[in-house]
Parts: sequence; C-alpha cells; structure tokens
Amino acid sequence: MLSNNLKSYINSLKQKKFRQKYQKFIIEGDKMVYELMNEAPDLIQYIVYKENIDINNFSKRIENSKLLPCKPADFDQISSLQSPQNLLAVCSIPENDEIVYFNWAFYLDGIQDPGNLGTILRICDWFGLNTLLISSDTVDPFNPKVVQASMGSIWRINIKVVNLENVISQYENHPIFGADMNGSDIKSLDLPEKGIMVLGNEGNGIRAETKFLIKNYIKIPKHKQSLSESLNVAISAGIIASNLS
Repeated sequence: MLSNNLKSYINSLKQKKFRQKYQKFIIEGDKMVYELMNEAPDLIQYIVYKENIDINNFSKRIENSKLLPCKPADFDQISSLQSPQNLLAVCSIPENDEIVYFNWAFYLDGIQDPGNLGTILRICDWFGLNTLLISSDTVDPFNPKVVQASMGSIWRINIKVVNLENVISQYENHPIFGADMNGSDIKSLDLPEKGIMVLGNEGNGIRAETKFLIKNYIKIPKHKQSLSESLNVAISAGIIASNLS
C-alpha cells in the first residue's frame, strides 16, 4: 500500500522546485498512463493505482516494484484532477541536452498559461513539429496542468529551454520569424522549408529584447468584419502550424 512518505513525495511534485530537485513529474488519467506504458516505459518510476481495480492487463509489462496500490481516499489526496481516475504515473523528466534537428519549430517567448502550452504541445505533435523551444520564463512544461492539456504529446516532443540568441547560433540555417499583427499575411508568403517561429506572451506579445533579434514577421489576417482584437496564442499556433507542414 502507498506509504505516507511516497504520498508526500508525489504531492511535492506538484511544485516546480521539487520537480527540478528530483527530475520527476506526474502523469494522470488511465488513457495517458496506458499510452505512457506503450510509448515511453523507460520514463516510469512508479504507477499508482486504486486498489480496487484490475491490473492484470498491464502488470505483466511493468515490474512489480513499480506498481503501487493505493486506497481510493489516498488517491484523491495525491491527484491534481477534480475527478480523479484510477491511474497515476511518476515519470523521469526526459533529458534533451543534445542539439536536435528539425525543419520548423516554435519558440515560446514567455507563455504563461499551462493550458496554452499543453495545447501547443498537442499542435506540434499533430503537425509533426518534433521540437518545441521555450524561454526560461515560460510556464514549466512538466506542470501538471500542462501535462494534462498535452494529452500525452509531452513525451513525443523534444522540449528545450533556451534563450533565442543561443537558438540563432545553434540553428544558423533557420531564419527567425515572429508572429505579430503588423507582420505580412502568412497566406501570401512563400515560407522556407525550415525556420523558427516566435510566439509571444498572451498579454504582451513578443518582448522588446526578443523583437530585436527578429527580422521577419507574419500575421494571421482577420476577416474584414471581425471586431476581435486578437487570437488566443494556442489557436494562432495551430493556424500557423497548418501553414508550415
């Protein structure tokens, strides 16, 4: 049965400082845990399950020492979900120190909303963008809300925390574009085969010091009758990605 020490450990991973200390994060939900077992079993440290469920369908694939039964009441205490399911996994944060190769990638400049980041991860996964570059002040990609919103895409995307100057030096053959309402209509541009697209903060857009590094800007044109001031950054990412693939 799940010990008090392990309950404290799992609960601590809801905070960024402990995720960084232990290099672990949490995945919740039956479907996401099943996908994890199929796609990235080496990341699994523990799978916690409600003691009243049948585990025969996955116990043959996971070492017994990694399977931890838990009383339903205790499971509710360690879950971050309003309606906890039956499975929760503690996973190692993937190591992505090496330079990865890609054609197009987004660079997120200070994105703060966990739901937006999780959705952008799903968009990258959907459109085959295998790498996501983020600034150090972008919301932690292993925040439970980000992980949940990613719906499993988080372990299929290479996430690198890096400043844009380093990106430019590492990927010299990738021109830098920024998404901005004063840019050129993305539909009218003949975009190159590779590049890096910068998306700015939800409220403030791309910061001034980042804009200094960008020469090319694109925009998503709005309908002439639209009175909307802007698009959500994740929606913008989806529209842009559909023009890059």
